[in-house]
Amino acid sequence: MDTAHLIVGRAAVYFVAICGIWGLLACVLPSLPRDGRYYGTLLIGEGLLILQFALGLGLVFAGRLPPDLLHFAYGGLATLVLPLVYSWSRGREASSPLPTALAALFIAGLAIRAFTTSAAGLGGLFGPIPP
Repeated sequence: MDTAHLIVGRAAVYFVAICGIWGLLACVLPSLPRDGRYYGTLLIGEGLLILQFALGLGLVFAGRLPPDLLHFAYGGLATLVLPLVYSWSRGREASSPLPTALAALFIAGLAIRAFTTSAAGLGGLFGPIPP
């Protein structure tokens, strides 16, 4: 389960970072989609974050705690930010991807920080996957 948590964590970091960059570019380049395709992709990213959270809970129940308990704050917050920002931005008149793009980049930062508080460390984000 450690390896699955690591792989999904990596995927989540890269995926939400790409979503954030896409959203920022969609604000300045009208040719990029800013409709359901963008928000559907964000939903996939949120699914990755929820899966990551569930795998983390499985590790906790198996007795495998991270070396720094702040890891839980980063993981929990990363899971909550996007739904909160999306619901807040839906109430606005202009449908701009900017709030969710900034939220996605913030989540990528939280996830990178979560790696630094994990047993794998920052090398877990870029290094080889252990067997």
